[in-house]
Amino acid sequence: MTNRAPFILLLSLLLLLSTSLVMQASSLPGHLVPIFSAPTGSEPLTHAEDWVSFRGGPSNAASRIFETATRQKPTEWSFKPSPWTWAYRPGTGVWSSPSIAQVGERVILFVGSYDNNLYAVDAFSGEELWRFTTGGEIFSTPAVANINGKHTVFFGSAERILYALDAETGAKIWAYQLVDWRYTVGESRISSPAVFSLDGRDVVLFCWWVHDASFARPLETTEALLLDCENGQRVWQTRFSKSPPSSPCVATIEGQPRIFVSARDGNTYCLDGKSGDLLWKHTSQGEVLSSPSCAAGLDPPLILVGSRYGALHALDSRDGSPVWTFKAGHWIDSSPAIVEMAGEPYVLFGSHDQSVYCLNARTGRLRWNFPTKGDVYSSPAVFEDGQRTLVAVASGDDYLYLLDAWSEREVWRDRPGRFLWGYRIVGDSIWSSPVAARLNGHWILFAPFYDGQVHAYSLGEAKETAKHRSSYGEIMLLKIASTIVGTLLVIGILFRLGRQ
Repeated sequence: MTNRAPFILLLSLLLLLSTSLVMQASSLPGHLVPIFSAPTGSEPLTHAEDWVSFRGGPSNAASRIFETATRQKPTEWSFKPSPWTWAYRPGTGVWSSPSIAQVGERVILFVGSYDNNLYAVDAFSGEELWRFTTGGEIFSTPAVANINGKHTVFFGSAERILYALDAETGAKIWAYQLVDWRYTVGESRISSPAVFSLDGRDVVLFCWWVHDASFARPLETTEALLLDCENGQRVWQTRFSKSPPSSPCVATIEGQPRIFVSARDGNTYCLDGKSGDLLWKHTSQGEVLSSPSCAAGLDPPLILVGSRYGALHALDSRDGSPVWTFKAGHWIDSSPAIVEMAGEPYVLFGSHDQSVYCLNARTGRLRWNFPTKGDVYSSPAVFEDGQRTLVAVASGDDYLYLLDAWSEREVWRDRPGRFLWGYRIVGDSIWSSPVAARLNGHWILFAPFYDGQVHAYSLGEAKETAKHRSSYGEIMLLKIASTIVGTLLVIGILFRLGRQ
């Protein structure tokens, strides 16, 4: 033991030095300057102030820019509407992912809640403007669109009813009941809607699943339903699965409207926007909870979707044929976002392997992956702040992260609040994801969290506090150094005892 001890000490010191060098190298900035352009894809509607689908549009970037005549400066705020807390149950999310739109001179955040309410909140101040109460939880992100000069909010409730409300007042314009009410219907899932133009009129698409296990009248169906935005009249309806659907992505492919939607049966479906006919489907090796995103401007135009096999699939949107596949270490429930940097398209997403990934969208080649301490269920929000492209994402470690999308550097992170219930099951619920908006020149992150509140963060404030927060790499380096020092102390004690 006397002969081996110096060798062990030297090996430990070399390990400490090499670990430090690796950590420092991984934090070096990229050698190219990121250049942000409009998200790759085609928006279903042309109104810049609208939020037409789950993450705002086919690219899932989840960010908007607003300028109001008042030149009001936004503030940081937290919004908690309900003092009540119910017991945790599978599938229940505290909040839906929000949508944001400019309605008149106001910029309004719309978000659904597990307390059965849809809330309209002033994005500048956090003031509640109105609420609309339904008979069930609201999981889906509302869609907001300018219909004949009036902004309308579309969403679905777990009571199996679809709603269209006046976005300014919350007054009901119309409601559509998916199935006849019966007390034995126990479960339902309604996707986030998607609004687009079809043959000169505005239409709204919902995908929904209803399950009834009664012996007399069993029912289990997953269908896509297209309604006229103005009056709620049905345009077409088609059945495509028997398991809960994702939120749909609508894009124009070769001049034709195409609907892309996945389901937990492992399939990604392409439907004709005009008729609802099934054009193709792609089968993954695992369940699919991720909502598709579309890079319609690439050749070939791509559909990107994750699966619980841990694979991100890039499919040719014209026929569903695989273009490339990337394998992560665990489930991918996160819905990918597409952004252009330095003239190249990239796709950003999270995984339950506790990492955020950035891949080249053309080739599937890994650019970087950023480790967190929890399952990354969140869909990212991507936006440009000055010369940087930033990505915001929430993790199961109870932190909201802001990363530089080009260099992988952590800009800041914050812990909005503790989990509302005493426990959770990984992958049991799909929690809400952040969105970003520049309000009169100031970027704000809006993060509904599972502490039961919606939080608004000013990037200006976050930059000031970033100095006082250690990055994940620094924390890991300190932990590794502490472990090595402890190991050296143990070896030294054993060495001394061996000599006695």
